[in-house]
Amino acid sequence: MVVPESPALPVPGTPRRPLGAVALTALLTVLVLLGGLVAFAPRLFGATQLVVDGHSMEPALSRGDLVVVEDVDPDELRVGDIIAFRPRRFGDDIRTHRIIEITREDGAVVRIRTRGDGLAEADDPITPAHLVGRVSYSVPLVGSLLQSPLLIATITLLGVGLLGVTITAFFVPSLRLRRH
Repeated sequence: MVVPESPALPVPGTPRRPLGAVALTALLTVLVLLGGLVAFAPRLFGATQLVVDGHSMEPALSRGDLVVVEDVDPDELRVGDIIAFRPRRFGDDIRTHRIIEITREDGAVVRIRTRGDGLAEADDPITPAHLVGRVSYSVPLVGSLLQSPLLIATITLLGVGLLGVTITAFFVPSLRLRRH
């Protein structure tokens, strides 16, 4: 009597990869790559990344959010845009607030007035020379994570480890564990 071979049974001598381990490795690899993309890709395109360190823009932006700021021609700014600026032309302090008023002379922007969404009073007016750029997008809480050297080192080591596991599992068959 001949017993037909079942496709559900593994062929003897063929290494098997546990599906759960492969899926977990793939998922973690994708997450690490996405994290790297969010953290470093804007720099490749000339954007500036800032971390919100106050509560003045809540609920639109919260403490610890990462904001990506792109250069912008001041004449393209509109009331309602969120911008990053230096309150003092050569100071280190950078604020991220919403434009509430733009003053133009002969069609060119000469003064911009801003206010944090969570504040009652407006900021002192600034000139286009104070402008850092316009906020393109924000990523909640990621800024806080990027300010932790220990976390960055952990994610980097995790990424390198996952890469090693993936290479071992898929490209070095002689190193795979085999069942006898």
